[in-house]
Amino acid sequence: QIFFISDPCGRLFGYTWKDSIIQAKIFRDKYYKDYKIIFRPHPKQTRKKVENFINSQNLKNIEVDDENLEFYFYTSQEIWGMTSVICMYAIKFKKNVRVFQPNRNQLGKFASNLYIDEFLL
Repeated sequence: QIFFISDPCGRLFGYTWKDSIIQAKIFRDKYYKDYKIIFRPHPKQTRKKVENFINSQNLKNIEVDDENLEFYFYTSQEIWGMTSVICMYAIKFKKNVRVFQPNRNQLGKFASNLYIDEFLL
């Protein structure tokens, strides 16, 4: 399974969490067909809003969980995200990390964490 950590960034950075989850889904379908994505909303996001988006896009094999951070962090084969500090912890713990910031602009680049740029797709 893949654990995706969300951030509530807006279009100001050139992408949103919705853009990132769509890009992650496309990447997963191409390279990780049998993997489930566990999507963790940012504390500023509601679970219902994320579930509604996933359902509206008919995204399959994606589950939303806002409670089991530690469990999914340690049991997932990869940690995916946008700019989350959790991605930094994953790098430190030698987890496989992928970062999704589609159409990131200069402001998005400035706001991002330089240490995760090498994991950017």
